[in-house]
Amino acid sequence: MCIKPMRHSTKAFLFEADLWKCSVLLLLRYAHAGNHRPMQIRSAVAAPKPGVHIRPMRIFSTALVLFLCLGVGGLSAAERVAVFDFEMIDANSDTASLGSRPEEAQRLKAAAARLREALVRSGKFEMADLTPVEPSARAFNLSACNGCDGALARKVDAVISITGSVQKVQDVPRAMAVFVRDVETGKLLASKSVDIREDTDDAWKGAVDELAATCVLPLNLEDN
Repeated sequence: MCIKPMRHSTKAFLFEADLWKCSVLLLLRYAHAGNHRPMQIRSAVAAPKPGVHIRPMRIFSTALVLFLCLGVGGLSAAERVAVFDFEMIDANSDTASLGSRPEEAQRLKAAAARLREALVRSGKFEMADLTPVEPSARAFNLSACNGCDGALARKVDAVISITGSVQKVQDVPRAMAVFVRDVETGKLLASKSVDIREDTDDAWKGAVDELAATCVLPLNLEDN
């Protein structure tokens, strides 16, 4: 398992959805009965108005809306994640930067953006807005600051922080890594590195996709 289990059990969401489905079934049952005779609304407080009935088709439509809007909505379990811009680690000087050249900086930002898109597309995550902490994030080497990314992620109400880096040797990018941290505990949940086979846009995209597919996305939604 690469990521800590979600804080909210999937079973709870499924149970909530089942309750809504039961309500839908009850409404449909009344609608079916209405095909034989109109169902009159009776009030325990006021006398019923003559001729007031509920049409079966209207009940069916209401039930369908409840099922789609409420029953399915109860299954949402997206976690808010802070995915920071990737950094370039120079193995020769052991320094980090957001790119020493314009094309390098552009690829680093594109790598983080691609990872964010993959996480959102999965439906399991929602992205935190990093605008309030961007100046601070740029001032740190997030890949080697001993968890300072977690403190920044907490400020934007994220529960998981993800940082990434690209290591270059002799000015050639060789590997890409991601680091996944639990914001609440500060614990490093997972880290993984993959090779960058060549210094091209496609190779960088492939590295991001591999990290997303093999480390971040294989979630266990059940609590231990």
